[in-house]
Amino acid sequence: MKQGETIQLLRVKFTNLAAWKDKLQARENELFGKCVWAQMEGDPETARIYANQCAYVREIIRLVGRTEEPLSKMSEVKR
Repeated sequence: MKQGETIQLLRVKFTNLAAWKDKLQARENELFGKCVWAQMEGDPETARIYANQCAYVREIIRLVGRTEEPLSKMSEVKR
């Protein structure tokens, strides 16, 4: 694979990763809203479940963010 092809592939992967991160952030917002709703309805067990799911998604978002930065730098090489 030539260098230009590799860089193009990295750019595609970076774009896909950014789109996936956006979807995860939307899911995290949805879970947080459900957690707040359950707490306001007086259902602490359901709120706890949503809070745990929200924390798990946030951890994945952080992991994606740590992966995103080096991939971004690699994809910017020799534009």
